[in-house]
Amino acid sequence: MIGRKGGRVLDINDFGSYIKKLRKDKGLTLAKLAELSGVSHPYISQIENGKLKSFPSSEVLIKLAKHLGVHYALLLLEAGYIAKGTIMTDGQLLVTEGSYIEARKEIESMDPDDNEEHFYLDLANILNLPEISYKDREVTTQDRELIKVYLDTLFASRLKED
Repeated sequence: MIGRKGGRVLDINDFGSYIKKLRKDKGLTLAKLAELSGVSHPYISQIENGKLKSFPSSEVLIKLAKHLGVHYALLLLEAGYIAKGTIMTDGQLLVTEGSYIEARKEIESMDPDDNEEHFYLDLANILNLPEISYKDREVTTQDRELIKVYLDTLFASRLKED
């Protein structure tokens, strides 16, 4: 086990086994998945065999998901990159409360072919969630207001155009 995110204990070996199962279910060899995704054969092998020190990046998971027949949000959830209450599609929060299992069911109902459209995390919505943290520390109301000021400053020129 290497970490805890979103209340779920993450195990890199289980994650690797999951990726391997998805690949085999699609009838793909490591070489073919590497060719299709643009992720190297040795790296996919390391993922599947739990040899990495940390989970693959979200960018790698997005590349793999399309060819494994799942929406990339599912791989991001399994790797602990997203937790309940943070999944956005077409500007709507998909999973606002509930367990990991409920989040997984919601994502599994999403079209795997819609991997590259309409999926994002909106910071404004995330900052309005009842419980958020940063590096295992609670983000207070005061913190949220300060973050909003920083973001408004960061995006000031672009916000004027809207």
